[in-house]
Amino acid sequence: MEIKKVIVLVLVYIWSVSGCFAGNYIEFKFSGNQMVKGIMKVWYQDGNTRTEINLGEMGLPLGGNMVGLNLRQHPKKTFMLNMDSKTYSEITQPEQKGGSLHKSSDYLINQIGKEKVNGFNANHITIKKKGESQEMHYWISKEVKGFEDLRKIKGEYLADEDLYQALSSKGFDGFPVKMKMKISENEIVMDLIKSESLQIPDSKFSLDGFQKKELPFGPNGMDLEKIKSMSPEERQKLMEEMMKQYGK
Repeated sequence: MEIKKVIVLVLVYIWSVSGCFAGNYIEFKFSGNQMVKGIMKVWYQDGNTRTEINLGEMGLPLGGNMVGLNLRQHPKKTFMLNMDSKTYSEITQPEQKGGSLHKSSDYLINQIGKEKVNGFNANHITIKKKGESQEMHYWISKEVKGFEDLRKIKGEYLADEDLYQALSSKGFDGFPVKMKMKISENEIVMDLIKSESLQIPDSKFSLDGFQKKELPFGPNGMDLEKIKSMSPEERQKLMEEMMKQYGK
């Protein structure tokens, strides 16, 4: 069950995303302790985002695609698709006072050094949010084609407008080609393995053919803000239910 907890936490963070540029595809592989292993594919076009996480490499019943959609016309929602049952459920993103989760001044950034990572010359830096103990390692490179557009993605880890402002103020422009973070006691590493521009069909961002299925967290779907106030038992139930519905 511990592996499932790690995966669900990673997915909840990753799917807190809102893309806002046209015609880009990126692919990350992620790995970690406790056999965590998989591929994340992300398509962005015209403000729409599709994220697919394939866990098939783990050799566990969790294998298969987990799919999340962020649609321009619904900026506060993430739609989680079950490709087998052709159903979807909603995650409601919390309202942010002042319009942003963090200010650029909320980030503490330190440079470790310059390194060649995944074929890119990159700045290895550590990032920590004020008031939080978790420290993340990013390898940021300006050699990623179209990094100015890629930085418009908004999310907990892939990108954040205020984080990039903080990075730019320190002279670290670019896009992450590698990220390392800890969730609970588990270390997760994400490596960029592909980045390209292409025309993406509208069907990639469509809910056509899918029926809404309510999760047992209320009529408005899952609220990320409510997760923070859940008891450990409630979070356990949430994770188990998510894995039942989206871990196929």
